[in-house]
Amino acid sequence: MEQNIQPNKFWVKVFRTKQDIVVAICDEEILGREFKFKEVKVRVNEKFYGGKLVDEKIALWLIQKGTIINLFGNKIVELALKNHFIKKENTILIDGHPHAQIIKL
Repeated sequence: MEQNIQPNKFWVKVFRTKQDIVVAICDEEILGREFKFKEVKVRVNEKFYGGKLVDEKIALWLIQKGTIINLFGNKIVELALKNHFIKKENTILIDGHPHAQIIKL
């Protein structure tokens, strides 16, 4: 029996400033959800993350091209770890969901 495995999809939005390309990427299923970090509520905001739905290949290309990258969710953080963009010790958990930021100088 064949399994129908769906490829990972991510919400991504790109912002450009004079000096930077800011890339925000989150797992498809957490867009719009709210999580708690200590005493603060953190919302995976549609205005920040909700640009286009992309696959792993495009997500990795955007991480490579961005100068400030914000990653939220199990799948996108795992993809960044597997491709050596980040290290596990530089991630945090927000309500059980990993979050990482990359700043390229």
